[in-house]
Amino acid sequence: PNSNHGLYSDPLFEDYSDQLFEQYVNRYLLDIKPTTEHNYVSTVYEKTSTSDGYTMNVCETCGGYYISDIDPKIEMIFRAREDSCVEIDEENGLILNLPQGDKLEEHIEMLGCEVEYVETSAGFGTGTVVNVKFDGEICKTYTIVVAGDVTGGGYVDSFDVATASYYINMFEEPENPAFTKAMDIYNDGVLDATDLSYLINISNYN
Repeated sequence: PNSNHGLYSDPLFEDYSDQLFEQYVNRYLLDIKPTTEHNYVSTVYEKTSTSDGYTMNVCETCGGYYISDIDPKIEMIFRAREDSCVEIDEENGLILNLPQGDKLEEHIEMLGCEVEYVETSAGFGTGTVVNVKFDGEICKTYTIVVAGDVTGGGYVDSFDVATASYYINMFEEPENPAFTKAMDIYNDGVLDATDLSYLINISNYN
């Protein structure tokens, strides 16, 4: 499972393939019958997060071995599609720039994992928690940010403008940093009138 066509990139199987090749040539092409009575002792290596599970069978007589019960390594992919505007901020655990009304699956490439959503009280929007599960266990957690959506409903409207206006005029920030990020339309790290004007324009042209 971890090799190219010639097995050259996988040290675990390269020696084994050479051994099989030699056995085949000797038996079927050169008609050399094995003279050794093999006595294999098996050792089971459990699957870990960094290696496959397998059974190593070593002959106590000649030292030869073969590998069985390969448990292929499962690759997990969770990343933004190349043609998407969505960005994943791994450092802060945020999924940024999700367009209004879009489903996350339209912008994310997933393999070997599944997602679980914990929506806000207003629905699927800014503040929605995305739990990425691998083998049934949560391995990553993100929070969605929809630019301008400061109420968590997924769309920008007059309620978002009123909410942002309150925070900006009161020089306060929401407890959830995802909502602060959603308000920072100008993306300069400061919540001010510029962000509010952009937010009003987004709301008007929805």
